[in-house]
Amino acid sequence: DISASGRFGSGEQTKQELAAEVSAALAFAAQGNNDKIGLTLFSDRVEKYVRPGKGKRHVLRLVRDILHHTPAHRTGDLRHALQHLQKTFRRRAVMVVISDFLDPLPHSALHRAQRRHDVVAIQINDPHEDALPPLGRLVLEDAETGEQVTVDVSDPAFRAAFERDVAETRAFRERQFRKTRVDVIEITTDHPYADRLMRFFRQRAKRFR
Repeated sequence: DISASGRFGSGEQTKQELAAEVSAALAFAAQGNNDKIGLTLFSDRVEKYVRPGKGKRHVLRLVRDILHHTPAHRTGDLRHALQHLQKTFRRRAVMVVISDFLDPLPHSALHRAQRRHDVVAIQINDPHEDALPPLGRLVLEDAETGEQVTVDVSDPAFRAAFERDVAETRAFRERQFRKTRVDVIEITTDHPYADRLMRFFRQRAKRFR
């Protein structure tokens, strides 16, 4: 997911940078396992697609595309990417979707993709998207729409309402993932991800065995 919401980061790394790092790690892991791996970069449409291939040169090409592609659009819509991959892949594949999933999940498209393929969601979060620090009056801007709003984040009632809304949205998204039987792992910009990622895939492998 290369939509503009990925540019946010409250620490040393933005969500987009972390997503790129995780993508590269998965690509090299696939190479080590002699698997084919492809790439789809999407905003509110598919902006770049690279057919699955093998070998170090192919993986380096994917990493280069991930790092150097300039998004043409700001908003995000997973539906178009899933529909594109549904048409492209007739044989069963593992689809790893890396996104912050802030846009509404396309439930029907996700369900159809999961019925044919093995869909895994890697959700990239930043801690300040869940809880606002008490910094006084701030101008907040939606990265995708450009809409701005002035808020007083020193107000405990406002922060509590914000956290309640985030929690409700998160719970709704988790229910949608469960309904579509999509495995999801959450990683954050303020914690190392390698151990969590390896543990997640080891547990999946054990479950499938």
